[in-house]
Parts: sequence; structure tokens; C-alpha cells
Amino acid sequence: MGGGGKELIGVGVSCAVLSSIMGAYLASSRQMYSMTREGYLPKWFGVINPKYGTPQNAMIFCVIVSLSGPILGREALGWFVDMCAIGASIGYFFSSAIYKT
Repeated sequence: MGGGGKELIGVGVSCAVLSSIMGAYLASSRQMYSMTREGYLPKWFGVINPKYGTPQNAMIFCVIVSLSGPILGREALGWFVDMCAIGASIGYFFSSAIYKT
């Protein structure tokens, strides 16, 4: 498909990556909100934006942690990825363990 095909695939891949990043921000902030409601995190993370209905402080925290990665370098980025995987596992475990049917 030539140059136009490359551009089309590039736009498609960019859209997929960006939607995945936005979904991760939304999921992690909602996860922090639910952990706040159950008492595992400070109430600061549970502040809801009145206009959009999203946990704004949890979202801000996720963005700040994400933006600190490129500033600290490759070694710190690897450490963040490892810790986030462990933290996400613990968070999802607690959320699943406290689920009331």
C-alpha cells in the first residue's frame, strides 16, 4: 500500500496505544477509589470531580507517577513497572476479596 499504508497503520497503532493508556488511567483511578471506599487508602484518593464523576485526586496521582518515569531514567522505569505489577495484583486481590454478593 506504499507510504499511505504506512501512515494508516501508524495512525491505527497510535490510536490503539493512546486508548490503552487512557483506559489504564481510568481503571487505576477507579481501583484507587474503590480501595479508598473500603478504607485501604486515604480519603484523599476518593475525591470525586463534580462535573465528570471521576476520582480526580487518584487520577492526578496516577499522572504524576507516570510522568516521573521518563525523568528518572530507564532503571527507575523498570523498577516502576515491577512495582506497579505487584501493586496492581495486591489491589485487585483486595478488591476481589471484599466483593459482596
